[in-house]
Amino acid sequence: MAVIGMLFFPAVSAQEPGEPDVKDGCETLDETVYLCDATLEGDTAHFEIVATDETTVALGDSSVFIEGGQVEVQEFPIEADTRTTISIELNEYDGYYGAFLATEDGYFHPEVFEDRRALLPGQPSTSDIWISVGTTAFLFVIGGPIAYIGVRKMRGEIRRVF
Repeated sequence: MAVIGMLFFPAVSAQEPGEPDVKDGCETLDETVYLCDATLEGDTAHFEIVATDETTVALGDSSVFIEGGQVEVQEFPIEADTRTTISIELNEYDGYYGAFLATEDGYFHPEVFEDRRALLPGQPSTSDIWISVGTTAFLFVIGGPIAYIGVRKMRGEIRRVF
């Protein structure tokens, strides 16, 4: 009877009940490596990675694929079942930052970040404020008088459209 029960029911994990899994909310890179978080602070990208086995992850700046040049890759050891944060400094290319992750099994994962100082996407910056103020001033200074003159000329007259 016990053998039949084992055949039909999946094996229970060795983790304690109520203990959160370290891979929760993470994206699978390969069979053993998971990407949990990727953030950009200034020119530095931070990656939070967890692996089920001890492994090595390679991390590099992907702007060299567009600009040309030598690809510099940094390797980071990842311990089993612990979240590890690794960081790399990136170069900006056309408002974007890019990094790539590679695992020992040859899996390649590109990660693209938008420049947060760019116009409109992300958090507002001082350049966004100046552009919105300039646009508003242009509309009132140029558009206002043109609309006023147009309304004054058309007042009290019947105009034929055709």
